Amino acid sequence: MNPPLLEINQLRLGFDSPSGFVPIVHGVELNVHPGEIVGILGESGSGKTVTLKALFGVTAEELVIESGSINFEGTELLKLNEKERQALRGSVLSYIPQNASDSLTPHQTIKQQLKEIGQVHGLSLDQSQISDKLKAVGIDKPEAVLSMYPHQLSGGLAQRVIIAMSTFLTPKLTIADEPTSAIDASLKSTVLSLLKDINEKDQTAMVIITHDFEVVSEICDRVYVMYKGLMMESGPASELLKSPRHPYTQGLMRCVQSLTDGSATFYAMKSAEAAPASQTQCPFAPRCPKAFHDCFSELPPLKSINPFRNLRCHLEGGAEYE
Repeated sequence: MNPPLLEINQLRLGFDSPSGFVPIVHGVELNVHPGEIVGILGESGSGKTVTLKALFGVTAEELVIESGSINFEGTELLKLNEKERQALRGSVLSYIPQNASDSLTPHQTIKQQLKEIGQVHGLSLDQSQISDKLKAVGIDKPEAVLSMYPHQLSGGLAQRVIIAMSTFLTPKLTIADEPTSAIDASLKSTVLSLLKDINEKDQTAMVIITHDFEVVSEICDRVYVMYKGLMMESGPASELLKSPRHPYTQGLMRCVQSLTDGSATFYAMKSAEAAPASQTQCPFAPRCPKAFHDCFSELPPLKSINPFRNLRCHLEGGAEYE
């Protein structure tokens, strides 16, 4: 396999407070290889989006990057200044936001916004180039769409426009933040197919931030499962979904299965604590049905259980999935 395109090592993010540093992302380890699609799966608030936004230097002002490394093709992104980061955004690294409609500039036409992307990177784009990019994301009448303002677009159309904007300059890596959560369920497969087509045609590596197992199953090569700022489990998507080893992953899957298998009763995990994760125990221990004394006294390390699977759990090899 080729060397990783992106390597995140021991990334710690958090907030300074009168009582000291409060971490919200704890030593995250993640890598993405050229041309692959990697999923980051977890509940809302698990740290998925804030971890990946650190690549672009667009974290909240009060958020502190305490330590760690984000290496992209040999360049340490955390050492770049704003001008250097700006040169990478859109051309090499791109971001597809969760809510497409809210991410478009309301007082500019789609054509104006697409031309602006080229201008930022010193390119003069003509009408045919812009139209071709919209056609590539399945917009049949690009000329009509180019003259529209964002409020005139349907949710599905706005999502296609945002994807076109984010991949306009054929970036090497695209981060897609919940790309199907704000659109009609009938368009979900269409958008996922579109992202897969871009990945295969342009060899654009992708990271898909999601809480949806179906999204992971449909287009991801590998997947990381994140909880309270920690990676709990990772591996090939098909293998991990078939035999999850961490009780957290298993619990998420049982919740989904109980909604779809026709069962009269729904499975639910214990509610999550609002407090930040402690570094002296497994963060999932208070909710875990398989927790024992070690889980409450020591944070388990991330370890390899085979050449392709990593797991953070005190149970040797993880829990069996029934």
